Amino acid sequence: MKWPRFILILLALMLLDAGQWTGMLAVGQQQIRPDFLLIAMVFFASNGSTGEAMYASFLIGLAADISSEGAVIGPCILSFGTFGTLLSLVRRVVVMQRVIFQAITIFVMALLILPTMYLLIRAKTGQSVSHPMSAILGGAVYAAIVGPILWKLLSMLGGWLGLHQPPPYSMRRYV
Repeated sequence: MKWPRFILILLALMLLDAGQWTGMLAVGQQQIRPDFLLIAMVFFASNGSTGEAMYASFLIGLAADISSEGAVIGPCILSFGTFGTLLSLVRRVVVMQRVIFQAITIFVMALLILPTMYLLIRAKTGQSVSHPMSAILGGAVYAAIVGPILWKLLSMLGGWLGLHQPPPYSMRRYV
C-alpha cells in the first residue's frame, strides 16, 4: 500500500465524517449518520495484506477517535484495530465481490465495533449514548446501505493506493 496516499484518503474521510456534510445525511432524533471510517476500515481490512490491514485498521481507529466529538482517544483505536485485524485474518472466507456481501460484512462489523466502542467510552468517561440499541442498529443499517457506494469509490482508487486485492476464495480446494 502507498501510505502517503492512504493518509490523504483517510484525512478526506475524517473531514467528511467530522464535518457538516454528514449532518445533512443524519436521520432521526439521534442524528444517526453513516460511519465512513468504519466502512473504510472494512474495505482496507478486506483488500489489503494482513499486515497492511492491521496498520490501516489502527490508523483508521485513531482517525475516528480524533474526529469524534467526545475527544476520547483509545476506544475507537482498540475496537477498529481489533475487529479490523480479525476481519483481515478471515477475509478469504467471505467473497467481497458482490454488493450484498459487502453490505452484510459492513453490517456485522458495525454490530461488533459500535457496542465495543460505546462500552469502552462509557468505561473511560462515564458518558453513555441515549438509546444505545437504536443508535447501534441504526448506525449499522445506515453504514450497510451507504457502504457499497463508498466501497466502489475506494475500489476505483485501489490501484492508485497500491492495493493488491486478494484472489477470490475458491471452494474447489475443499470439495
